Order: sequence, then structure tokens, then C-alpha cells
Amino acid sequence: MEQTRIETRLIIKHKTNSNFFLQKTEAGWSLPNINGGAERENMVGPIQQAVWEQLQLNVWIGRKLLEKKVEAQNTKVEFYEAELHREQNIKSGFKWGDKEDIVDSIIDEDEIKAIGINLIDESEILEKRAPWFRKGWYDNAERWIISVVNRNQYFIKGSIEQVKVSDLSIILRVPIVNGVLYFKGTGPASRYESKLSQHLDTIHQGKTVNILDINEKEGWLLMWELGGGSLRQIRDKHVWKTAINEYANLQVTEIYYIDTLISLGLPDRRLHILKNDIEKHLTGMCATGLDEETTVKVMALKPELLKMCDEMEGIVPYSIDHGDLHSANIHLVGDEIVFFDWGDATITHPFFSTRVFWHSLDDLVASESEWLDMVNEFRPHYIEPWTRFAPIHELERLLLLSDQLSCVYRALSWYLYITPSRENVDDSFRKPSQWLQVLLEHRELIGVK
Repeated sequence: MEQTRIETRLIIKHKTNSNFFLQKTEAGWSLPNINGGAERENMVGPIQQAVWEQLQLNVWIGRKLLEKKVEAQNTKVEFYEAELHREQNIKSGFKWGDKEDIVDSIIDEDEIKAIGINLIDESEILEKRAPWFRKGWYDNAERWIISVVNRNQYFIKGSIEQVKVSDLSIILRVPIVNGVLYFKGTGPASRYESKLSQHLDTIHQGKTVNILDINEKEGWLLMWELGGGSLRQIRDKHVWKTAINEYANLQVTEIYYIDTLISLGLPDRRLHILKNDIEKHLTGMCATGLDEETTVKVMALKPELLKMCDEMEGIVPYSIDHGDLHSANIHLVGDEIVFFDWGDATITHPFFSTRVFWHSLDDLVASESEWLDMVNEFRPHYIEPWTRFAPIHELERLLLLSDQLSCVYRALSWYLYITPSRENVDDSFRKPSQWLQVLLEHRELIGVK
């Protein structure tokens, strides 16, 4: 099958007026256009590189404003906001112009629509806009990066590159003479991640990223390149079992730092809070995508879900939940298992961490029918560090309850924390209902009616 060709058009606004950066074409002045790019919205590094290679422009890539498919040409056209990196001399074939300069060269209304999206009064949604999608943010971030690198007597070698960007976070790659650093910026919903990462690096050296410096106010962190390979790449069952065991040991240690975690700003989602959230929001979560029949099934479970919260209380102490413990967020670096990307972390029942990890076990099985057996094979490796708090049979029962209740916990994560902090909620609005559907499917799988 012929691969879809990607065209990316850039909407670059002048910093002090309403002009756009335009490119001369045979049809007239047009938005700068490149061939190639990234299939995934948040992977913007290839787009940035293609802009440099094809147009010799150094830009920061911002929000994706629009996407359309031209079936006849097997082409996908993407419209991205962008910002010129520092001051650049305007080369021949480019200029600053206004909307009227390009009307004659616009082939269809999509380009006009994209520009219109860029120009509308956005005062109502600006509050949710990620800081890095606002003008001037990159200049400030780059100045901080350079100051940290210089203060530590390192030297930047080459250009700072974009790697990944979304409404929730941004990753920049910083090449230096003797290695590579990575910058991560976080939005208001996970501003605590920089402080949390520094805390974890101090307490669990070698088990998470090595932090060079953080900016608490902005929620920025600068860390050394992790290296190694993700569990998703390795797919070695022995390594995976070691990983879930070591993660449990990390959680056991963090029990003694609960007050510290609270002071760092992690969301408090202990079981009494979870019960209240279920009471208040279960109906609303069903409305994100469940049909009437499925909604009735989920709502009928509410008394049982509340009872599960009571049954899970007090058996093991509260600790940190990574929040997104899938196999790409765990690396094997040499002989060390390393956990990173803590932007969804909370304080809650520690066993809730396992649900996302269990889903990653799909990578280790040949068919869906083998998944539950694989999960059961892994359970003892997670439970072992918790035997100091309760007998194995009690921990096993607790983990089985967690398999169900954590689906609701994850639904609430999207409903109350992740989706509300995003400017574009189209791809996350249905997540709560999808997790509730997983709950029903899991109950059917294990034979619970």
C-alpha cells in the first residue's frame, strides 16, 4: 500500500504585529510548506529538522491547528503554528506579509481556516494554553538552559532541538561537548514533576533520571540522557519481573516520605478522596462515551466500588503512584532498572500502579487469551516487597481488588486531572468511558458478575 505523503504548512506570526511569514511560490506568496514530518502530533523533532533542511529556517514548532486528508493525492496536510528561533535575516524568497498577500495563492478554504484559528480571540481558552505555545517562551527557556550549562562548566555543541511537545509537556534535546542533556517543561497540572524528579534522584540514585538542575517556579528540569533501552524494546520477561519488583521496593521506601511528597505538590488521591470522587463523578464519566445500556451496568457497580475502597484501606501504607507505568517509561541502563516520566504521579494506594504495567504485558504474549495468565505470573514479583505489611494471601486479594478499582482511578485521572488541563481535549475526552469499559471487560474476563 502506498504510504501517505505528508505536507506541513507553517503559520509563523510576527512577534510585534499581525503579519505572517510567507514564502514565494509559483502561485504567489504562501505559508511556508515542507514535505515530510511526523505522524504523531507530539513528535515534532522531525518537523523542525525538515524545516531546516528544506527551507533553511530555524524554528520552534507549536500547536497543530488543523489536519486534512486529500484522498485523490494520497496526502495529509497539517497546519502548525511555529516561531522563528531568535532573530534571523530574511532570506530571498521569504517576507513578512498580511492575510491579503496570500489570498490569491490559497487553493482551498482550509488554509484560510487555519489562519483564522490563529487570529481569533482566544482569551477564553488562553488559560489552558501550555506555556510553550505562547510567544517568547522558547527564548526564556533557552536562556535558562544556557545559564545552567555554563554554570556547571559544560559547553553546548550545536543547536537545541525539539523532540516532543503536547499540551502537557515539552522535551528539548541539548547536545553538549561531553554528552547530551534533555530539558523537560511541564504545565500547571504537573508543575511538581521537576521537584519530584530531584527528590527521587536524591533518594533513589541510579533508579531514575540524573538531574543536573531544576527551575521550581517554571516546572523545568534539565537531566542527563538516560541511555539504555526501554522494556518495550527489550521484551525480556526476566528483566520485566525485576522491574516490577524494584518498582515496588521504590514505593515501599517512599512510604516514609509521604509528607515530603505532599509538600512537593503531588495530588492527594487517597481512598477517602477516591470514594468522594466516585460519588460525585461516576455519572459524568459515563457520559464521556458510554451508551445507555453500558452506563446502567457501570452505575450499578457504584456500591461495590465504594465497598472496594473500604476493603483496600489500611492494609498497606499509602505511597507514590507513578501514574503511567508502561514499558516505555522503564529503561534498562547497563544492569540498572530506571523509572522516569513522573508527570502523572500521585499519592494514593500503591497497588494502583500495576494496572498500566499489566496492560504493557500485551507485548510479552502471543494472544489476548494468554494475558491474564501472564499477569498472574507477574503478581508475586510485585507483592514480595509488601510482605512486611501483610500476609501474602491478603496482599493477593488486595491486588485483585486493585485490578478493578484502578480502572475507575484511571478514569478519574483523565476526567479530573489530565483532560481539564489540555487546550485540545478531542483525543482525551472519551478516555474516562474507555477505562470504565475496561472495568466491565475485566470483570467478565475473571468471571465476576
